[in-house]
Amino acid sequence: MAVVEECAMIPMYAARVEHLTHHETVTALCEACGHVAEVPVAELWDRLPRYKRVSDIKLCCARCGERERVELDATKALGNDRAP
Repeated sequence: MAVVEECAMIPMYAARVEHLTHHETVTALCEACGHVAEVPVAELWDRLPRYKRVSDIKLCCARCGERERVELDATKALGNDRAP
Protein backbone atom coordinates (compact mmCIF):
# COMPACT_ATOMS: atom_id res chain seq x y z
CA MET A 1 0.00 0.00 0.00
CA ALA A 2 1.48 3.36 -1.05
CA VAL A 3 1.69 6.21 1.43
CA VAL A 4 0.49 9.54 0.06
CA GLU A 5 2.14 12.54 1.64
CA GLU A 6 -0.15 15.53 2.03
CA CYS A 7 1.20 18.92 1.03
CA ALA A 8 -0.38 21.42 3.41
CA MET A 9 -0.48 24.93 2.00
CA ILE A 10 0.06 27.71 4.50
CA PRO A 11 -2.20 30.72 3.86
CA MET A 12 -0.34 34.02 3.67
CA TYR A 13 -2.25 35.53 6.61
CA ALA A 14 -1.01 32.71 8.88
CA ALA A 15 2.53 32.32 7.49
CA ARG A 16 5.40 33.14 9.81
CA VAL A 17 9.13 33.59 9.23
CA GLU A 18 9.71 30.07 10.55
CA HIS A 19 7.65 28.68 7.64
CA LEU A 20 9.97 30.13 4.96
CA THR A 21 11.85 26.90 4.27
CA HIS A 22 11.16 25.86 0.67
CA HIS A 23 13.14 28.44 -1.32
CA GLU A 24 16.24 30.57 -0.74
CA THR A 25 14.61 33.94 -1.46
CA VAL A 26 11.36 35.88 -1.28
CA THR A 27 10.40 38.54 -3.82
CA ALA A 28 9.83 42.15 -2.79
CA LEU A 29 7.95 44.43 -5.22
CA CYS A 30 7.75 48.17 -4.72
CA GLU A 31 4.40 49.38 -6.03
CA ALA A 32 5.65 52.99 -6.02
CA CYS A 33 8.56 52.65 -8.46
CA GLY A 34 8.26 49.06 -9.76
CA HIS A 35 11.56 47.88 -8.30
CA VAL A 36 11.74 44.10 -7.80
CA ALA A 37 14.29 42.55 -5.46
CA GLU A 38 15.04 39.05 -4.21
CA VAL A 39 15.49 39.05 -0.43
CA PRO A 40 17.41 36.08 1.02
CA VAL A 41 15.33 34.05 3.47
CA ALA A 42 18.48 33.63 5.59
CA GLU A 43 18.58 37.40 6.08
CA LEU A 44 14.96 37.42 7.31
CA TRP A 45 15.77 34.52 9.66
CA ASP A 46 18.74 36.46 11.06
CA ARG A 47 16.96 39.80 11.52
CA LEU A 48 13.41 38.87 12.52
CA PRO A 49 11.86 36.72 15.25
CA ARG A 50 10.65 33.33 13.95
CA TYR A 51 7.09 34.03 15.13
CA LYS A 52 6.76 37.24 13.05
CA ARG A 53 3.98 36.98 10.46
CA VAL A 54 5.11 37.34 6.86
CA SER A 55 2.20 39.70 6.18
CA ASP A 56 3.48 42.02 8.95
CA ILE A 57 7.01 42.36 7.53
CA LYS A 58 7.70 45.92 6.37
CA LEU A 59 10.58 46.34 3.94
CA CYS A 60 12.09 49.52 2.53
CA CYS A 61 12.62 49.87 -1.24
CA ALA A 62 16.34 50.21 -2.02
CA ARG A 63 15.58 52.39 -5.05
CA CYS A 64 13.04 54.97 -3.84
CA GLY A 65 12.90 54.47 -0.05
CA GLU A 66 9.16 53.66 0.02
CA ARG A 67 8.02 51.62 3.03
CA GLU A 68 4.23 51.46 2.85
CA ARG A 69 3.83 50.10 -0.69
CA VAL A 70 6.36 47.25 -0.73
CA GLU A 71 4.69 43.85 -1.26
CA LEU A 72 6.39 40.64 -0.18
CA ASP A 73 5.72 37.50 -2.25
CA ALA A 74 6.71 34.46 -0.21
CA THR A 75 4.78 31.89 -2.28
CA LYS A 76 7.85 29.87 -3.28
CA ALA A 77 9.50 30.02 0.15
CA LEU A 78 6.29 28.75 1.74
CA GLY A 79 6.06 25.90 -0.75
CA ASN A 80 2.66 27.10 -1.99
CA ASP A 81 3.79 27.10 -5.63
CA ARG A 82 3.81 23.29 -5.77
CA ALA A 83 0.87 21.34 -7.10
CA PRO A 84 -0.73 18.96 -4.58
